[in-house]
Amino acid sequence: LAEALAAGHAFPDALERSRPAEAGALALVEHPELASIAGADGGSTTQRLLVRIVGPGFRLISSPSRRDDGLRALRDRFASETETVTGRLRVAVMYGGVEPAGEAMATWIRRHRPEADVHAAAITRHQGTRLGPGFVGLAWVVEASGG
Repeated sequence: LAEALAAGHAFPDALERSRPAEAGALALVEHPELASIAGADGGSTTQRLLVRIVGPGFRLISSPSRRDDGLRALRDRFASETETVTGRLRVAVMYGGVEPAGEAMATWIRRHRPEADVHAAAITRHQGTRLGPGFVGLAWVVEASGG
């Protein structure tokens, strides 16, 4: 919206131009508290969930047993969901306490989708408390061609 307004478009036109043709969000959530939600015994097991973020909630995609499997699944799911994108792809990589994983994900996206606009950033401590210290999320929008 800000870019369209800066380009001189009137607000109604800028608003219409800023609507994404497509958008999505995926995350690998890794938090000890999820173990009880998933039905694991004891409080020491860390549960990993690969989820699609939908509005204020999420839909479970899978529950990888190992962190590296979860990160690969997140990467591969993102790749499959964006492989046919024709407009401008903008991606935000967010991470909580796992900067190497977040930066590696951003680097992978830049290498495999060089046309994409990719930004990586840590989530806040408050968000990290809620989402877990191993959180890695991907959110993207696809601007319509000519938008």
